[in-house]
Amino acid sequence: MARNLNGVRYYFVDDPEYFDRDGLYGGSSGDYPDNPERYAEFCRVAIEVAKHVWPADVIHCHDWQTALVPVLLRTSYGDDPLVKGIPVIFSPFTTWVITDCSQGCAGARGIPQVVFHLDGIEFFGR
Repeated sequence: MARNLNGVRYYFVDDPEYFDRDGLYGGSSGDYPDNPERYAEFCRVAIEVAKHVWPADVIHCHDWQTALVPVLLRTSYGDDPLVKGIPVIFSPFTTWVITDCSQGCAGARGIPQVVFHLDGIEFFGR
């Protein structure tokens, strides 16, 4: 869904299962337990917007919520001619933990298992 405000077009992700929540990261009891999956979905949608709605010259990712955009662009979308060559700037602010990889990290998040090693995105089994 797109909205215009003062000449700027904003796009909103409408996925109630992941994003229809009282808070961005959590509620009164702490972080939402599915935050890694929620933000993996957000990253995937950002790439799909760049493919189908608003072509990007560069993507700037900031902090853990967008950390999977460069990973997905270079793996799952690595052969996609519409997005594979988009340069990415990543400016992390905090450490982000995907999940405990001892049980396997690929699957629903769409991240290939081959990137989970010390020279990839694994950090001491996480």
